Amino acid sequence: QWMQINQHLPYWQFWADGSYLTLNVIDEPALRNLEREGVYMFSIDIKSESSNFWSYFTDVEQKRHWQKFLPPVIADRHQRRARTEAELRSQGYTIDTSYQDPPILALGNGARPA
Repeated sequence: QWMQINQHLPYWQFWADGSYLTLNVIDEPALRNLEREGVYMFSIDIKSESSNFWSYFTDVEQKRHWQKFLPPVIADRHQRRARTEAELRSQGYTIDTSYQDPPILALGNGARPA
């Protein structure tokens, strides 16, 4: 049933002490038959803090100095998230506002982004 209503398969992201883990659920489209049980695989990706944030940039110079270029990117993502949450609240969804972003150790003393 959830395959029929979900456009995207779920993924989870975890972090601890500057390490980032992403767990993806993957289905095999060739085997997707809603009349029988599906085939699912899982992908686990573990990254260091720097390699996690390198992926935010395509420019080599920005990747090299990601700590300098990251704060405006994070601020933009926070604004986008706030707009999306406000839109969802207006549609009747309940938003868990207790979530806090992981500290970005490379930005200094485990500081959380603004």
